[in-house]
Amino acid sequence: MEIFDRLDKHSKENILSALEKKNPKLANKIKDLTFSFEQIVAVDNPTLRIILGEINTADLAIALRKAGEEVKFKIMENMLAGGAVLLKEEMEFGKPVTVQAIEEQQQKIVDLILRLEREGKIELKGRKGEIESIEEIEDIKKIVEEETIRKKLEEEPEEVVEHTKLSEGSEKTNNEKAFEHYNAGMEASQAGRYEEAIREFKKSIEYNDRIWQTYQYLGSCYYNQAMEEEAVQAYKRALELNPDNRELSEWLKNRK
Repeated sequence: MEIFDRLDKHSKENILSALEKKNPKLANKIKDLTFSFEQIVAVDNPTLRIILGEINTADLAIALRKAGEEVKFKIMENMLAGGAVLLKEEMEFGKPVTVQAIEEQQQKIVDLILRLEREGKIELKGRKGEIESIEEIEDIKKIVEEETIRKKLEEEPEEVVEHTKLSEGSEKTNNEKAFEHYNAGMEASQAGRYEEAIREFKKSIEYNDRIWQTYQYLGSCYYNQAMEEEAVQAYKRALELNPDNRELSEWLKNRK
C-alpha cells in the first residue's frame, strides 16, 4: 500500500481499472486503504492543521488549482484568515502551471501526509481493511508490473526506441508488440509452460531490449528448465538495466 500510495494519479487509475476487471472486491479494498489528495476533505481539522503547518503557501496554491471546491473550503477554513487570503491570491494570480505540475504537487503533499502518518505525528482515520492473502498480493503485483512496463514503454525516448532492429533491414522497435509478448510470457510462465514463456520473452526482447523485467523473468524460466548458464546471462542483463536490484545482485554473487 505504501508503494501504491506513491504512484502518480494516472498509474493508480490504470491499476485500479485493471483490478476492477480481475478482482472487484480487491479493487474496493485498495480504495479503502489508499489515500488521495481529494481525501483531504475527510481529515479531521486538528490533523489537517498539523499538515498545513508543513506546507508552504506557494506549493499549496499550485496543488489546489484544479482541486474540488470541498477540498479548497476544507483547507481554507483551517488556515488563519491572513494565510487564507494569501493562498486565494496565489491561486488566482500566480504564474500559470501545467496540469502535470499540479498533479505532481498534489502527489508531493500526499507523500508528506503519509510520511507524517508513518512517523506517528498524525493519524489518518477511515483507512480500513488489509490485504489478506498471497493470491491478492500476486494479483496486485502482476498488475503493478504490467503498468510499470507500459509506462516505461510510453515514456522511452525515441532515440532509445529506434536503436534496436528486429532483424537486419526490418522495421523499428515496436513497443506495443514488446508488451504483447511480455504479457504472453508472463501468462505462460505462471502456468508452468516455461518453454513457451522463454519464446515469448525472447520475442519481446526483439521488439525492445531495454526492459529489465523481461530479462529477469526470462532468467527465471531458464532456471526452472535447469538451463543455469542461460539464466545467469539473462539475470546479468537484468541487473545491467536495473543496478538497484539488490536481491538479484546478491544471488549472482553467490553463484560465483
